[in-house]
Amino acid sequence: MRKLLTALLTLWLSACAQQPITPAATDATRWSMDTKIAFSGPQESGSGYAHFDYTPGLLSGELSGAFGIGKSRIECNLRYCDMSTKNGDSRLWLDQGNLELDDDVLLPIHLLPDWLLGKDAAQTQTPDWRLEVSAWQEQHGVRLPQKLRLSHKSGNTLKIFIVRWTPQK
Repeated sequence: MRKLLTALLTLWLSACAQQPITPAATDATRWSMDTKIAFSGPQESGSGYAHFDYTPGLLSGELSGAFGIGKSRIECNLRYCDMSTKNGDSRLWLDQGNLELDDDVLLPIHLLPDWLLGKDAAQTQTPDWRLEVSAWQEQHGVRLPQKLRLSHKSGNTLKIFIVRWTPQK
């Protein structure tokens, strides 16, 4: 039994160590994605689930906590994001493609689709955000990140685990 567990652990660890450096190109201009997310910051933290739908110029998503509690819906175009929560609806205007999450934290919403697909991090880095991909996977013949970490200079971190990616026609 011990040998079997050792062999399985060795296989699992060796599979984790063989991570490609670059993602495969995708021609999919429309896609959907299911993820698990975890947020941590200097004053708060939490986790939940997110579903994203992407069409060029439009990113929409649904965020929810454990057991679907606290669902929020967001739809972003190049000028603004509409958000629906249990507290009502609001429109958040983008400042040069950035969504203000906090006083000091602007999320470049226009880069989020590229980050989720694992496109060249060197080309999509910003002075405030750092993207790290710690694991890769293949879905529908496309190499995608499995585990992402977005870190902001303020100490806020968003970890994303991609569960399912589906290209749309």
